Amino acid sequence: MSAEILNQTPISGNFPEIHFGQTFNSRLWVKFTDNNFQDWVGCFPRPYQTFDKVLTDNANETAFIVAGGQGSLIDISTRKLLHEMDDIPVLESVIHTTSPEYFLVGACYCIYIFDNRKLIKRYDPDFTVDGIYFTGQKDQKAIGHLYSYQFQEDLNVGFSFDLVTNEMTIDKNVKIRQLGPFEFVTVTEKEVKENESFFTKILRQLTDR
Repeated sequence: MSAEILNQTPISGNFPEIHFGQTFNSRLWVKFTDNNFQDWVGCFPRPYQTFDKVLTDNANETAFIVAGGQGSLIDISTRKLLHEMDDIPVLESVIHTTSPEYFLVGACYCIYIFDNRKLIKRYDPDFTVDGIYFTGQKDQKAIGHLYSYQFQEDLNVGFSFDLVTNEMTIDKNVKIRQLGPFEFVTVTEKEVKENESFFTKILRQLTDR
C-alpha cells in the first residue's frame, strides 16, 4: 500500500480518478496503490499555496492528505473520504505515530488527533500559539517546535506532546529559527546570546536618547 504526490496532472484514462472537494482553482494529485496492487488517483483542492503532505497507515489502509493546508482522511481500499477538515485553521504539520496509531496534525493554534477512521480529539494549548510543527516521535511522545511570543520573541521553542495523556511540555532548551515557509534551522546557545546582546544594545540606544 502506498500514496504519493504527483508532480504532474495524470493523463486522463491512465488511472481511475476520484475528485474530492468542490473548488479546484489549484489542485493536488495523489496516486494511491491499495493492498491488492490496484492504482487510482485522487484530486484534492488546495485552498492555499502552502503545506502539502501525504502519510499512510498501511495496517488500516488509510491515508492522511494535506493539500494546501487543508486535511482529508481517506480510505485507500474503498476510495472513500472519511473526514474532510475545514480550510481554517491552516494545517502546518502532520506525522503518523505508532503505539498508539495516530495521525497527529499541527495547525496554526491547535492540534488534531485522528485514529485510522475519524477525528477523536482537538487539543488547544493554554497559551497563545501561532504555528505548531511536529517533527517526529520519541517513545510515546510526539516532538516538534512551535511559535509563541510568550516564550521567545523571534524563535520557535521545542515541545513534546504525550500521546497517552495528551499533555504538552515546553522545552526552552530547543530553539529554532524560521528561514522561510516550512524552512527551519536549529539555533545554538551562542547564537541566542549574540542575538540577545544585539537587541539589548538596540534597546539601550533607544532608551538613552
